[in-house]
Amino acid sequence: MEYFDGTSFIDDNPNVLGQFIAKEHYNVDEIKQIRVEQPISFLKDRIVLVDTPGLNDVNELRSDITYQYIPRADVVFFLLDCRTPLRKTEYDFISHTLLANGLDRIIFIANFADEVNEEEIDAIVDKMQRQLKQGTNLNTVEVIPFSSLEAIDAIVEDDAELYEISGMPLVKERMIGLCQSGTRITEKNKRYEQRFAYICEEFTSLLEQRKFMIEQSSEQLEQYQQQLRDWREEQVAFLEQLKAYKDERVLEFNQMARQSIKTFFNELEEELHDRIDVYSGSQVQLFFEKEIPNLMKRKMKMWIERYTPHIHELISKLEVALADILAQLFKEKVSIQTMRSHDQVATAKEVQLQTEKHSDPLLTSGLLVGGASTLLLALGGPIFLPILGMVGLPYLQRKMQKSQLDYLIPQMKSDISEKLIQVQFQFMDEVCGYIEKSANQVFEQSLQYFNDRLSEQEKAVREQLEKNKHQTTENEQEIYQINQLLNEQKRLTYSGGNEDV
Repeated sequence: MEYFDGTSFIDDNPNVLGQFIAKEHYNVDEIKQIRVEQPISFLKDRIVLVDTPGLNDVNELRSDITYQYIPRADVVFFLLDCRTPLRKTEYDFISHTLLANGLDRIIFIANFADEVNEEEIDAIVDKMQRQLKQGTNLNTVEVIPFSSLEAIDAIVEDDAELYEISGMPLVKERMIGLCQSGTRITEKNKRYEQRFAYICEEFTSLLEQRKFMIEQSSEQLEQYQQQLRDWREEQVAFLEQLKAYKDERVLEFNQMARQSIKTFFNELEEELHDRIDVYSGSQVQLFFEKEIPNLMKRKMKMWIERYTPHIHELISKLEVALADILAQLFKEKVSIQTMRSHDQVATAKEVQLQTEKHSDPLLTSGLLVGGASTLLLALGGPIFLPILGMVGLPYLQRKMQKSQLDYLIPQMKSDISEKLIQVQFQFMDEVCGYIEKSANQVFEQSLQYFNDRLSEQEKAVREQLEKNKHQTTENEQEIYQINQLLNEQKRLTYSGGNEDV
């Protein structure tokens, strides 16, 4: 159990979950998420179910969690109520959030089927499918009638017939089928295969490096040790170049974000002016202090939902570029293997920033700081919305006749435009701060990994120098073992990694 203040609580008693149902717990609004781990068979293949808050959750922080999970989902289970008509918020969420993020693998589950006349359920499901097709432009829509109450009762009472009637078997079948198929799963499997190939390559490189080090004399190792010390002392110049490279990319990303936000607010201003022109009510205060801020908030959330995945993609590309620069630098300039073809290790002053792809940087990046999927989980928290409000305007304190309203429309538009400018700059600062924080995070992680590799080199040289002081047969034995491992590694590589190890 995780709270918004950063604290957590663990309890191995499943009955404790009862107090968090229907807001019975006294501090439910303070809870960020509850993670439940159970030995459920259809979750065994690393499937994670996320029960997100509803779209209209009154707790705004918890509601934002829903939008954070969307870009990372493989399959979405969209719960509907078969007793009520489909709502506009549901259509908007499907079209502007799910489909906009490329999520068209949606299972629609119509709950409360037990509260609908059995003779009417087929007609209700058919109607919902037609409405969803028309309202979202989805090519195919399947709505599964479902009763959560009957499913729970069937499990508790071990009633196989009731379990079948509840609709749960079909839901599980669709869940497993969609989670184990489709383009996203294929892409994941391809990435795993690529990572396996990279791990094999890295393992071979480490073995060859170890073998090469054993074969060196103490004088050669001492020379290399000094060169590593020199690199440590002189790498400040290189780090300044690398930081400048990162800062340039962040500036580019921020310029792109600012232009997008500027266009977004220009369109929002036009829409708000149009709403003021056609407004004919008498509750001006409610219109300005509630309706307009709520509309602005929804629109900004839609911008975040639409463009946050693009921001993550840009940060991932920066991560890839940094990883490629550092991996190439380590391999060509710092690694002990460079002693084979160079008299000395390059100094920091000689290093030029290059991003030619000698190896697949996505793979390097994946092992460097966890890859894009880990990156999305780690980036600096949600993008917070600016505080909105139109409180304090003199004409908001009284009801108005139509003639008075017409007279004040130009002033209202001017006030709205002024407020929008303030909110626009606040929103820009928030988004650009998010980009900068995320970029700094991958920059620091990349450098940390590089320095860790450098420290490993220094440690390996020290240990080998110490071993060389004692004339034993250990070196010959280790070289023999390394050769065996290299031969085995080649065999595994040729077989595609399909053999049991």
